[in-house]
Amino acid sequence: MGCSILRVDGSPCSTPDAESVLPSRLLGQLNYNHLYYFWVVAKEGSVTRATAVLHLAQPTVSGQLRTLERTLGERLFARRGRGLALTETGQMVFRYADAMFGAAREMAAALDGHASAHPARLDRKSTRLNSSHVALSRMP
Repeated sequence: MGCSILRVDGSPCSTPDAESVLPSRLLGQLNYNHLYYFWVVAKEGSVTRATAVLHLAQPTVSGQLRTLERTLGERLFARRGRGLALTETGQMVFRYADAMFGAAREMAAALDGHASAHPARLDRKSTRLNSSHVALSRMP
């Protein structure tokens, strides 16, 4: 039987040690609403356009983005003239968020009886942390 704790390098574990497991500190602090606001801002390309989609005020969205950045300990956006650009970390977080919210949309559609012909499936291998991104495979 496999280990219930993931090693950062994705290798199997027998006895976990503190430096080899996925840090649960971050998972306990991550606010998925903040992550959703980040994802919408990144997709829309600006806080102003995202506020229209989210039906929230600009200071609210900006504040939530700052909170997410503090939680992650990384900058996600950099100013580019009057706009925003994703940092390298922001690009990585966006890829994960895009996969997460894409899977969430498919789940919601399935629960509503509107499942696509080929719903996404996460297998054990795709839930392991690797250097690229979480992979979604299609069910036949």
